[in-house]
Amino acid sequence: LLIVVTIARNEAWVLDAFLSAASLWADIIIIADQMSTDGSRDIYKCYPKVHVIDNNMPNMHQAAARRLVLAEAKRILNGNTDAILFALDADEVLEGDFMHSDAWKKILNSKPNDCFEWSWMNLSGNAKRYSVPAPYYWAVHVSKQLWDGLFPDSNIHEWRLPFPSPYDNEIVLNHFYSIHLGPLNI
Repeated sequence: LLIVVTIARNEAWVLDAFLSAASLWADIIIIADQMSTDGSRDIYKCYPKVHVIDNNMPNMHQAAARRLVLAEAKRILNGNTDAILFALDADEVLEGDFMHSDAWKKILNSKPNDCFEWSWMNLSGNAKRYSVPAPYYWAVHVSKQLWDGLFPDSNIHEWRLPFPSPYDNEIVLNHFYSIHLGPLNI
C-alpha cells in the first residue's frame, strides 16, 4: 500500500490539485483536518481514497497533528508492514513523471525500515523563482519499529515521519523532488 499522510487547515485553494495528483498513485490519503472553514471538507468528499480525521486542536501543533494521521495509518495497517508512508502537505506534489524514475522504483522495491530523503523544490512569487534545500525525509517503508521510533515534539517544521528505531537504511534520492505549491502572489 502507498499511503499519504497529510495535515491541513483551510487548504481549499490547492486541495483539488493535491488530491488529484496524489490519487493517481496513492492507495490511501489520510488527512487530519484542523477545523477548516473554507470548503475543504466538501472537496475531500470528491476523492474516494481520502480518510479524514478531525483535528480539534485550537492552535497549530504540527507534531501532534501528524501523530493523528500516523495513528490512523497504524490502525488501517493493523500490523501489515507491506506499506510505504509518504508525508506530504496539501500544498505539495511529487514532480511530474516521477513514476517512471529510478528513484520511484527504489521506493517501490524497498524493504521495511528503509527511509527516503529527497529535495523539496519551493516555488515562490510568480513561479519564476525556486529554491532547492538539502534533502528532507519524506517517506518510509513501514516496519514494526516505525511506530516506536524517534519523533520529536515541536510545534512547527518538525520531522513528518518517525525514524524507525533502529532503522536499516537511509536512502537519498537524487534528482527526485517534492514541489511546494506556495501561494504565487508573494
